[in-house]
Amino acid sequence: MSQQINLFNPEFLTQKKIFTSGAMLIALGVLVAGALALALMGRHSVRVLEAEAAAGAEQLELKKARQATVMAEFAPRQKSKQLENEIASAEADLASLNAVSSMLNSDTMANSRKGFSRYFKALARQSAGDLWLTGVRIGGVGSHIALQGRALDANLVPAYVSRLTREPAMRGKSFSSLQISRARLQVDGKESPDPSQLAPYIDFTLQDLPPERVAGAPASAAPAELAAVAARLTPEAAK
Repeated sequence: MSQQINLFNPEFLTQKKIFTSGAMLIALGVLVAGALALALMGRHSVRVLEAEAAAGAEQLELKKARQATVMAEFAPRQKSKQLENEIASAEADLASLNAVSSMLNSDTMANSRKGFSRYFKALARQSAGDLWLTGVRIGGVGSHIALQGRALDANLVPAYVSRLTREPAMRGKSFSSLQISRARLQVDGKESPDPSQLAPYIDFTLQDLPPERVAGAPASAAPAELAAVAARLTPEAAK
């Protein structure tokens, strides 16, 4: 009978060293290089972020400065009292113009314009060469009439009023206010300073007062009194 004896002993094998000093140095070097690379990358990233943060801060400051400039240029202004008054005055003027326009376009005003023509026709029919009118004012729809004129002879005024009141358009007009005066002579368009230099004509004003004023006013335009006034002025005209 045969028998096998194993004489192998692992302890006597040559041991292969994995972590030698050289390998450890290489590994350490790799680790150090990796750490340095990571540090450099991190530092670069930090610098980039710092630059971006600085640029963002600069842009923010520029925007703040621009906002301050815009706010200063377009700051809300206080209301101008003068401007408000001008606007209110303009609105009041516009309202007045609208009211006048409405009145002028109304049927009543149209009838008034037609009614005025009869007064002017009556005045034209009674015109005379030695007596002429310098102003005519008609208030309302003929409710008030005022005449201004001149005459070479004061006696022409009462005769003119007498003829005028016989006109159909002038019936009922009392011409209860009369003023007659002698104007000074005009020299170079100005009134003469010498009171003795009188114009060769008299100035007169006739007014038809409203009924409520006629009752309390003296009837100074009655034909008889007009004649008396003319008689007093005739000697002055002769001078």
